[in-house]
Amino acid sequence: MRPNKITLIMMILGITLISFSVAIFRIIAFGTDPYSAMNLGFTNIFPLSYGTMQLAVNLVLLLFQLRFAKKTMGVGSFINLILLAYMSDSFLYVLKTVPINYELLEIRILLLLISLICLTFAISLYTISDLGIAPYDCLSVFMSEKWGIKYHWCRIMTDSTCIAFAFMLDSEIGIITLFLALCTGPFVSYFNKNVSIPLRLRYDGIYRAAHTIIQPKIGGGA
Repeated sequence: MRPNKITLIMMILGITLISFSVAIFRIIAFGTDPYSAMNLGFTNIFPLSYGTMQLAVNLVLLLFQLRFAKKTMGVGSFINLILLAYMSDSFLYVLKTVPINYELLEIRILLLLISLICLTFAISLYTISDLGIAPYDCLSVFMSEKWGIKYHWCRIMTDSTCIAFAFMLDSEIGIITLFLALCTGPFVSYFNKNVSIPLRLRYDGIYRAAHTIIQPKIGGGA
């Protein structure tokens, strides 16, 4: 779909919030999302930054997306693929300069709740913008359509695979990692139904007129 003002805003805001949420996950040390946990684990083996490591893995998955899920590609796919992890690195740098004691449990729990809401809301925004999804996100969509299994279960399978790799790579697995592996799908579906789709129906005339876009069923990559 060709981008318009509302879809561009949704996509940019969504990807920005995803990168910000991942940066918070990394600083409060409760774990991070499964995909990021796996890629952070790879940095224990390869002398690369998180941003560069995630870009490398995304490029590998992009080959799969090009071959089997080309219809899920768009400008959002490439922004997510190239910039999201580097944006997260930048947000992490800024957060470390803020005079907040991130070791306080109360602060960590507050930031945990904020980041979980931000992440799932952000995933909803950028997927409903219909401007393309990340290579990792396309895996569960492909599995759901190919095998006729509900998206929620396919997302759990891909996230669980990432957790298994993260464990083998001695990456940090925490409450956030496990929560997102099980709950990303339901939370994103809630925001799709109650926020993102109504937002497009209200401000996107073409979407409202056609209303033939199937609700995306994507969870995070962050």
